[in-house]
Amino acid sequence: MNILRLITTDLIKQAEMVTNPEGNPVKIIKDQVLLKLAHKYSKSPYFMYEQAMLDGVCPYRYLRNRATLSLEDQLKLARSKIAIIGAGGLGGQSIILLARMGIGNLTVVDYDQFDETNLNRQALSSTAAVGEYKVLEAQKVVQTINPAVQVNPVIQKIGKDNTEKLLAGMDLVIDALDNVPDRLILEQAASKIGIPMIHGALAGFDGQVSLIQPGKGKLKELFGDHSVIEDAPPGPEKILGVLAVTATMIASFQTMECLKILLNRGKPEENQFMHLNLEYTQLNKFTL
Repeated sequence: MNILRLITTDLIKQAEMVTNPEGNPVKIIKDQVLLKLAHKYSKSPYFMYEQAMLDGVCPYRYLRNRATLSLEDQLKLARSKIAIIGAGGLGGQSIILLARMGIGNLTVVDYDQFDETNLNRQALSSTAAVGEYKVLEAQKVVQTINPAVQVNPVIQKIGKDNTEKLLAGMDLVIDALDNVPDRLILEQAASKIGIPMIHGALAGFDGQVSLIQPGKGKLKELFGDHSVIEDAPPGPEKILGVLAVTATMIASFQTMECLKILLNRGKPEENQFMHLNLEYTQLNKFTL
């Protein structure tokens, strides 16, 4: 009997039948069992979770997803690859949401370390993490949230010479940057690679989200030409500050756009510019 058949036999044997909140029977397997099997067969947790779903067994952690997402949907998310550029306010929230949803492969790019001024909003930050690289903390935190998610931490600043390489093989990229010049570089690289980019930005109680498909870049029209960093004026986030509530809301919108694209669900906000104001509970859309 080959190793894969042994694993499948073990998975089926140790699965349980439970009744979900809708009253339907579901075959599940718990984290503790999957991690033990991963150790037994010298496989990664990612491999074991994927194999369970291939065998028709739902990891117990995803049981409450099942009313909205099928097991096939969950498997598709597990096999997806997303790059998050920036692991601060927007990026940190997005990383946590993506990990909880079960996106299996996250490449997190940031060159910065946490400081005390990040503690007001950045979900991955903590007093103990001050001074630590954000991407390494992202990897550590995700493992405590969902061991089936593989995080590739990249301690680099994006530029014209490395961004395309960083995006190679990704299904899409989340823009969680904090300056216009880098956003323009990212937009151009995503377009050349041929993947969607989900732009997000915030300042004070205001935020914005836009899905930018390859070859349909619009950020220069929104922000003007800030290709020379020295000429870029201070961004609104420098003037109005950045708040946890706004970062959480914009990251949620960005994550939802990811799910729409990966699962071919709903109506992605292609060529739409969404502006949100939380203070006055306003959402406005503009066609780009």
